[in-house]
Amino acid sequence: MAQVKQLLRIYLKSGQNIEVWFNAEKLNELNPQIKNFLQELKKKDKENEIFEFGGQRLILIRLDDVIVADAMSFEKKETQEPEVKAESEA
Repeated sequence: MAQVKQLLRIYLKSGQNIEVWFNAEKLNELNPQIKNFLQELKKKDKENEIFEFGGQRLILIRLDDVIVADAMSFEKKETQEPEVKAESEA
C-alpha cells in the first residue's frame, strides 16, 4: 500500500519560509488542517488572527504575516525486495 504525504509551504513577509509535513488519506484530497488553514487565509479581516497546527509539534502562524502558501502531495509506493536465493555449497 502507498503512503501519502503532503507538504504545506508558507511564505512570510519577513522572507522566512515554513514547511509543514502532513499525513494524508488520499493523494488528491488535502489534509483537513491544510484545508482549514487555506480557508482562514481567504478571510479579509485576519489582522492579529493566529492559526494553530496540531500534531507532533505545535506551530502557530499569524495569518496577516503570510504572503502565499502552497501544498503538494507525494505518494511513496512500497517496493518489494527481490528474493535472494541461497547458494548451495558443493
